[in-house]
Amino acid sequence: MKLLAGLLIFTFVGPAVVEADRNPKNRGHEFLVWNDTPGFVAPKIVVQFDPDKGTGFDWVQARGRPWHDSSNAAQVGAAVEFLREGIHRLCGCQLDVVSSNNLSSGIVLTLLDGASEDIRRDEAIVA
Repeated sequence: MKLLAGLLIFTFVGPAVVEADRNPKNRGHEFLVWNDTPGFVAPKIVVQFDPDKGTGFDWVQARGRPWHDSSNAAQVGAAVEFLREGIHRLCGCQLDVVSSNNLSSGIVLTLLDGASEDIRRDEAIVA
């Protein structure tokens, strides 16, 4: 359970732009998950993974774990599936999931040890 408490989920889900906070000072960037405009490319869900540093999780290994598996990888896999299902129910689209250490775009799931320095030092995140 510690793992999920430390999991940073930058999730903006919905058929329109969703704001995380009403206070303009605390607003994140607006993020569009789905749009019926021709040519719109839906974002990917990015699971942070850096095999060289040993941080994050490989999506291929984390997905589809048995229900009784309580490993960290299984918890991440379940969190990603929960997120995908929620977006699918809200928007009707199934987002692709990738493992990457490029956290600059998409819906990013990472732990603090795999996050960039600016994220680790952000008081709003580590508070």
